[in-house]
Amino acid sequence: MMKDGKSSAGQALIELTLLLPLLVLILLGTIDFGRVFFQSMALAHAARAGAQFGAQSDTTAADTPGMKAAAVDAGQDIGIALTDVTSARRYFQCGVEAPSDTDPSPCSDGKPPKIYVEVTVQKTFTTLFNYPGFPHSIALSRTATIRAR
Repeated sequence: MMKDGKSSAGQALIELTLLLPLLVLILLGTIDFGRVFFQSMALAHAARAGAQFGAQSDTTAADTPGMKAAAVDAGQDIGIALTDVTSARRYFQCGVEAPSDTDPSPCSDGKPPKIYVEVTVQKTFTTLFNYPGFPHSIALSRTATIRAR
């Protein structure tokens, strides 16, 4: 298109050249933003799967290696290893008293204690590129707690 005898095609090319790095940075940032949310959700799913395994019965609630293995199996899509499952435990609670790792059966009110299982999974997320003002790696951690009885 001609305007006063000059072409605007060169101006559009210069504008694109100036804005293209910013547009690429926004695109890559959006991709990394999606990746961190995906990994966070996958960690939560893995922790929940481990806790669900432990909540099946009193026997599985005491099987911490089984809870860890269930979490690792559920987190295969993001490469969760056994070392990423930082804790798997069972604890007991009577009413409003503090939780205990030992079975206080029966509770002071005569009722059986509630049994909970808790699994914690953590992984370090690393961005594809270094962004100015943002950390290159982020420690993600998710914990799931389920009542077994």
